[in-house]
Amino acid sequence: MSRILITGSSRGLGRSIALVFAKNNSNVILHGRNKDSLQDVKSSIMAYDVDCDVVSGDLVASDTVNRLLLISKEKEGIDILINNAGIYLNKPFLETSMEEFRKVIETNFMSVVSLTAKLFPIMKSKGSGLIININSLAGKAGSMGESAYCASKHALRGFSSSLQFDATKYGIRIVDVYIGAMRTEMAVGRIDRSKFISTDDAAKSIFDLSKNYKTMRITEMNINRMIY
Repeated sequence: MSRILITGSSRGLGRSIALVFAKNNSNVILHGRNKDSLQDVKSSIMAYDVDCDVVSGDLVASDTVNRLLLISKEKEGIDILINNAGIYLNKPFLETSMEEFRKVIETNFMSVVSLTAKLFPIMKSKGSGLIININSLAGKAGSMGESAYCASKHALRGFSSSLQFDATKYGIRIVDVYIGAMRTEMAVGRIDRSKFISTDDAAKSIFDLSKNYKTMRITEMNINRMIY
């Protein structure tokens, strides 16, 4: 059985990803900041008779990253890392404080680098692995009021593209997933929200992508469709 680590899995897309992998007979390691929400997800997952571990905490904190590394080692490694955790900020540049800017960059980009750096050697020693970075269309183009958010996602895209050169040598696949509008808390208030892709549909696409990762050749996947 494969073992999957999903960050930001207490709600939204991360929760849907965790459930679809568990439903398809994968062991999972859940991460999120809300303990109660994580336990709710774990309760749902246990119905599928798979192994499920939970680590709560902010990924910006080194202690959280180290605990994820420790549990991954205790479970004899992981097969798939899904870097999903992130925060959103929509605010005019001149109204965005440097503290807010740093928080977005640290959460959406630096925490991914930190966790990947910790877990990459485990995959290297196994000679295989898949790292899926959940990006956004904001990682390909700028948008009004999203200077900090777009900057973090553009950085993630550059990191993934460059990491390919190291990963390929060790049988590790890196895939950036660029997702358009989803029906999540980020879309609350949008008048066209009902037309956005659901988190379950997006999670199913990500699961299907992972099925044959050892022989895959793609490095990017777009999930950007509106449901009419």
